[in-house]
Amino acid sequence: MPNEVLQKQGSDVTWTSAAGTEVITLTSLANLAGRQGEEHDFGPTFAVRYLVTMELQKTATLERYRHRDLPALIDLYEGNYMRLLRLFPDLDSLEGTVVSRVAGALDLYVTIEERFKYTTTILLTYRFVDDNGMALEPNARVCIYHDVRAAELVSHCRRKRTRKVHKWLRGRMPELDHRWEMNRFLYKWLKFCSNQGHIFLNCTTRPAENITRPQTR
Repeated sequence: MPNEVLQKQGSDVTWTSAAGTEVITLTSLANLAGRQGEEHDFGPTFAVRYLVTMELQKTATLERYRHRDLPALIDLYEGNYMRLLRLFPDLDSLEGTVVSRVAGALDLYVTIEERFKYTTTILLTYRFVDDNGMALEPNARVCIYHDVRAAELVSHCRRKRTRKVHKWLRGRMPELDHRWEMNRFLYKWLKFCSNQGHIFLNCTTRPAENITRPQTR
């Protein structure tokens, strides 16, 4: 039975059959009442099925970050760019090395490494003091492409872990997998930093000492 979706600003979303004899509203779904009409009432099971469908549609935007293909990787770059804009609303005016401090969170340091007309390269990291001196981690080197509104993690120095290198097989691209893993990490880390309250504003950030970065990968 074909359905028509009607939506108007300020009104409920209503699903109705072509004949107009059966109607589903968000209220009836919430009450698990199913389709209400002159002749049909499919009951709670029918309503639950629609609720599950709606939940799947709500999370569809996350699915594009789980398929490791080139279009999804580009989407990931664009998502990282938007997260960086939230973290660095004053990026164009930041210079040198500055630090963001939030109570109960690690200090977050950024160094403006290079700035050109269409690209900006930054180093984003925490600083840890150990017996060997100052350690920078993850010391993420991020290239921001302003013209295409994308951001790519090009190197980092996260703690070493065993990473399986896949052979070149049909349908598998090891370099794409590697870039995916790196930039998926950046996507999650930027979200974590923003959730902690970090933000780099001219009025809140403080200058910090620039420390030479170790070899990254």
